[in-house]
Amino acid sequence: MSLGQILQRPEGLRFGYWGDTKTPGDKPPVRPAARETQCMFVHQIGDQGIQRIQGPVEGVESMGYDIERFVGYVNEGLLCSICRDVLEDPLQAPCEHAFCTACIHGWLVHHSNCPEDRQVIDVSLLRPLYRYMKNDLNRLQLHCRNREYGCEMVCSLESIDRHERECEYSQIPCSNAGCTMQIERRNLDGHLAVCEYRSRECPNGCGYTILSAEDTQHNCVAELRTELELLRY
Repeated sequence: MSLGQILQRPEGLRFGYWGDTKTPGDKPPVRPAARETQCMFVHQIGDQGIQRIQGPVEGVESMGYDIERFVGYVNEGLLCSICRDVLEDPLQAPCEHAFCTACIHGWLVHHSNCPEDRQVIDVSLLRPLYRYMKNDLNRLQLHCRNREYGCEMVCSLESIDRHERECEYSQIPCSNAGCTMQIERRNLDGHLAVCEYRSRECPNGCGYTILSAEDTQHNCVAELRTELELLRY
């Protein structure tokens, strides 16, 4: 359900855990433009439903796993009530509505009630997700975030972080000082072999170890004199 549809049908926010599910053919919710770095938050839920949106909330980092990455069914109860993506590091209010940790903490900076049913809550009342819901969450299957780069791995949410830390398609920084390139892990060895910032011996035979591109301009004669001075002592 898109944000616009939620605004038109506020009852669409009030799914219980055993409510509707998202099927592979359903159109996933549209995320707000600010979703990449910040959450958008419901500003007020009055007697007539949601009245307007306040956002973005400055300094609040968004969470939630993009629902488009998931394979098969995703129960509505496993979606964050704020960002509407699949719960990440979830917390649950006494009224049993669930949220991503960053989303609900950002909400409670400006509000003192649940964004779903307006019951009074604060951070001290938030608890981990029920075990059966946590188990269902962990069993969800999703694509690796590096799918766009060629990774075809699909695994459980419980295992996805471990896979992505080791994924051959992950972008990682070159380990050579001064190099700012990001390389896919599977291509790192090839890059290190030709990186202009790699350490190597001077091709002129003076024995100096070149540590950066600037060092290629070093003075071989001066380097040999330094070596001789050291040998005298």
